[in-house]
Amino acid sequence: METIVKSVGDLFTRYGARSALVILLTIVLVNLIKKPVYKKAGAYLAAKGCDKNVVTRYVTLLPVPVAFVLDLAAELFATGFALGAIVWPDMLSRAVLYGGLAIATYEGVKKQLQAYAAQKTAAQKTAAPPADAEPADDEQP
Repeated sequence: METIVKSVGDLFTRYGARSALVILLTIVLVNLIKKPVYKKAGAYLAAKGCDKNVVTRYVTLLPVPVAFVLDLAAELFATGFALGAIVWPDMLSRAVLYGGLAIATYEGVKKQLQAYAAQKTAAQKTAAPPADAEPADDEQP
């Protein structure tokens, strides 16, 4: 778990608070959007007999526009809502960067959480005897 906290802390130290917040909010919003889309698309495509990859291929690109919208909101707030003060090529390049960092951070944290859960599950299995185990000869039932 401390590696997850370190990963998030590295985002703040490397890219600054604004960038890190855009990246973390991108992860949250993409997952809030992605889960229902997968669910509905899976049901629809199963009824049609199509492959689920039709939808998942394009959903993987979702972090870039989400990061663009979030960075645009932050930029508008920082410039006092002056559209003329925004440097659009920089905004677009940051959106791609933030989208890529959101994907990388999400996948890295997801793998760390899966490893942590597997470690905890393995520890619980070794600590608790199986429910169907026979009591030892010297134990009272």
